[in-house]
Amino acid sequence: MRNFLNWVYIPLIRVSLTGLLTAAIFSAVNIQTCEAQDKPKIETPVLQTDSVYFKVDEQPSFPDGAKAFVRFLSSNIKYTKQMKLTQVQGKVIVQFIVEKDGSLTNIKAIKGPGGGTSEEAVRVMQKSPKWQPGIKDGKPVRVQFAAPITFVYKFEEPKNDDLPLTFHNN
Repeated sequence: MRNFLNWVYIPLIRVSLTGLLTAAIFSAVNIQTCEAQDKPKIETPVLQTDSVYFKVDEQPSFPDGAKAFVRFLSSNIKYTKQMKLTQVQGKVIVQFIVEKDGSLTNIKAIKGPGGGTSEEAVRVMQKSPKWQPGIKDGKPVRVQFAAPITFVYKFEEPKNDDLPLTFHNN
């Protein structure tokens, strides 16, 4: 068995390593020849000077906490006529970047039930006051954040005062 391993596997490993080294050398030579021929280089897009973080020491937060965020949403979300007719309900996930100064940018709905709920969620988040920024290594940083916004349609029966007046002939 040992002879078989020495006879088959060792040469295969050597061939594989040789192939990898050859491919690496060929790539390096090819890059150098392209540069020598003054071919246009493919430029990579320039990233913003400030990185956007996903994990930080302290997550961004709405001023005065989660309960205040719920109050803000409930007082600003408006159901359109179309939303009322279809009685659309569900959760919209809104993604955005909390900037170093707490402002929100790149606001977009990434998931939702449709029927205008995504557009309404984005509209309301654009009205949001500045948040407490995320903190990394003791400094405020840009953080990508996502928040769920739940739309619940409550059908209300008309009150007697809201009903049109009817007259009966006796």
